[in-house]
Amino acid sequence: MSCTIGDKTYSNFSYTGFASSDPAQNVVNMSESGAGALQHTIGMQNTSGWTSASNTFSYTISIASGSNKLHQWAATGSSSIIGSAFNSTVTATNSSPSPNPNAAVNAFSTVGTPSTFTDGATSSAFVNTFNVTNNAFTSFDNSVIQKDPTTTTATPGPLPLLGAGAAFGFSRRLRSRIKLAA
Repeated sequence: MSCTIGDKTYSNFSYTGFASSDPAQNVVNMSESGAGALQHTIGMQNTSGWTSASNTFSYTISIASGSNKLHQWAATGSSSIIGSAFNSTVTATNSSPSPNPNAAVNAFSTVGTPSTFTDGATSSAFVNTFNVTNNAFTSFDNSVIQKDPTTTTATPGPLPLLGAGAAFGFSRRLRSRIKLAA
């Protein structure tokens, strides 16, 4: 089975574990966001939680020829069930550094630094592994950002020029004050 959203194809889906008291609540979400829809998130959730000890969810993402290349990725896992404990590891091919295990894996929304794909990467295989040690986990997300070629080189804008002018004016006033004080 595969699914195409915009210029991305998600394929090679595989999962094990994911035992839940209410399997009907298993939901897979895919979304695009950000300027130019360059951030893409795939995730799963189940409000009853998944309780099996070992759970894996794997898939491949491929970018269409001529599109923006893969740039960065991040992953998170969480539980809304009190007293839950689990550890997680997420890996993605063509990227570095390796993600941080047992935490929010290089999440964009935390202090962790997202992993960066090798320059020019057009595909990656993701493997999410969750080991439940107490109760359950209820959701996880993998987010991918594509590289916008229009932002690869910095172009000086008006602010640096205005800042330089302000600094020059301030230094002239400061020199004038020093001369008056002397």
